[in-house]
Amino acid sequence: MQKIGVLVIDLRGRSELNNAHEQLHDLCIQKQFDVRLLSSWQEGLCIITESNFRLLIPLLEFTHQLSLTMLEAVRAHQPEVRILPIFCGEMNGAVEFLANGFVDDFARWPTSAEELSARIDRLLCRHLRSETEEVINDLMLSLGLKKLIGRESMFCEALAKVQQISPCDAPVLICGETGTGKELFARAIHYLSPRASKPFVPINCAAIPAELFENELFGHVKGAFTGATVCQEGLIQATAGGTLFLDEIDSIPLLMQAKLLRFLEEKEFKPLGLNRITKADVRIVSAARGDLRKKAYDGSFRDDLFYRLNVVSLFLPPLRERLSDIPLLAEHFLQKYSTQLSKSVTGFGTGVLSEFTQHNWPGNIRELEYTVYHAVAVCQTPTIQVRDLNLPHLHAAESKPTAQSFKKAKAEAVANFERQFITRLLIEHGGNISRAARATHKHRRAFWDLMKKYGINPQTL
Repeated sequence: MQKIGVLVIDLRGRSELNNAHEQLHDLCIQKQFDVRLLSSWQEGLCIITESNFRLLIPLLEFTHQLSLTMLEAVRAHQPEVRILPIFCGEMNGAVEFLANGFVDDFARWPTSAEELSARIDRLLCRHLRSETEEVINDLMLSLGLKKLIGRESMFCEALAKVQQISPCDAPVLICGETGTGKELFARAIHYLSPRASKPFVPINCAAIPAELFENELFGHVKGAFTGATVCQEGLIQATAGGTLFLDEIDSIPLLMQAKLLRFLEEKEFKPLGLNRITKADVRIVSAARGDLRKKAYDGSFRDDLFYRLNVVSLFLPPLRERLSDIPLLAEHFLQKYSTQLSKSVTGFGTGVLSEFTQHNWPGNIRELEYTVYHAVAVCQTPTIQVRDLNLPHLHAAESKPTAQSFKKAKAEAVANFERQFITRLLIEHGGNISRAARATHKHRRAFWDLMKKYGINPQTL
């Protein structure tokens, strides 16, 4: 199969962009693209009109470096070429370029390799729709399901549900602990849906100050408030036709919850300073770390918004309940960071995977990923050894006798099992202690003593 051609025109002037073209180059090589780097519009125009490039990426310091003349020339000679400018500084006018069809998307530097990869794949996906269905289906799978790794039954249930709910347009609420992969599942839902060629825009609601949330979501017009010298597009408008992922949605202020509810019900909103209603076709996928249902019951989250978001729910199990998936995930991260760091690390030495399965992984998959990243970075042998791992229980073991450490590890393992087992039983039996006790063949008093030991309150489950 012929390689996809990518042309990068580096017009940067700031040190902030010094490693942008290196990251782009590495990304294109990983994707097996035919990448070429140039330093002027004129040279780029000559190349792109004579060669079969599918993607043009200008690296720019400011919006005014986007040459309208050159963009029109590219469109005239190669209308199928996708154009993705990356800006380091201000982006005033970038939306107008996008709206008028001179560019197909834009990004702001710095940006993560994963986000850049997703934007590139989305644009190439739109281009390849005119080619074979086999190519486009493979691309959709690589963006969606192929990034979700695991075989445990609870994980596979969530995976099967993704394939069921992606084609429909219903809101999805993803619940799970930090680091369980909620954004990856949201991306999979988007890229397996009919909206795949449109933007996927993730937003961490907890990172936005309460007083700025409405402006971030809905945007504003010029003169809407002091300092509003230009119009600003909100995230909903930027996502038009695509999927907006609202992570940590339980942190949204109550006033904004009412406005978000109206948008979900009517698909309409008002930018700040504008009396006219604006409509937008956007699918909402949201995620919460805690129990959003409980927050709706106690009044800290609107119950009507909860029901509107929770049309389809998806629960992601923590890594400690996916022990058989740890070797698969660890191998995936090993390959990823060995390539990224240009190191020939081929596997795990004796005892490493055993240490992985003993750790409780409070940070879940994200903690495992960066544990492997650290190990690859410091590893001096062809395989990762136990000494390369940066796990808390290993450091604790170094300062205590082996027998004492074994005793403590065993007690912790038993305690973790009992706590999880009792909690899950209570959830299954709706908080009814007597039924949960009978299911374990324990006397109610003995079961209650275990609950008290671990501080488990059935009313909070």
